[in-house]
Amino acid sequence: MSGGRRGRPILLLIVIFGLLPTLFVLLVFLPVKKRMADDQVRLEAALKRNQALPNVQPLTEKEKALLADPLALWRTRIPMVENDSQRLAHYHNVVTDVQQVFKSHGISLVGVRSTWNPIKGSFTLPTTLSSSTPDVGKDSVSAAGQLQAWVLETQVDGSPRELFQALETLPDIHPILEPVALRWDFDPSKGKQVIILRNLVSTP
Repeated sequence: MSGGRRGRPILLLIVIFGLLPTLFVLLVFLPVKKRMADDQVRLEAALKRNQALPNVQPLTEKEKALLADPLALWRTRIPMVENDSQRLAHYHNVVTDVQQVFKSHGISLVGVRSTWNPIKGSFTLPTTLSSSTPDVGKDSVSAAGQLQAWVLETQVDGSPRELFQALETLPDIHPILEPVALRWDFDPSKGKQVIILRNLVSTP
């Protein structure tokens, strides 16, 4: 009996320090390690697929001709702005066009605000793509001008439905107004929905 009792602690130690670690490795560690390895394989495969995708679609011959055409209509939608009075006149024309087009489509323009600070980056494309987009340089609009942009925020009344209807009307506005962001502000009384637009101008 005494020998059997002395053997139990030894057997218990074997179970604790031998069998349990082995079970932990077999039932927990190895399955987790396998799942991690499978996840890594899937991640690497996804990264390879993304790297294989082209950054941008190449320009068609029609698009190239449109960009190179000195008489293309899109050039008339980028005015030359030389001084503060011309900026004010252009701002008035843009806001008037926006109001008229929105009103003709039954969209209520609650208010606008703007900044004339030049835009330093592209709001429409990721940084990795911006270098691959067609470059509309300073000589493509005016021989003596360079391309700049200013921001116009338009507050649209109604629901998001009216907001997206307003987005659809932008091609009808004569100056090039490019949507760069949407913003929703909420207060206890009423929410505000805003389209942030970028307008291109040529400056000396």
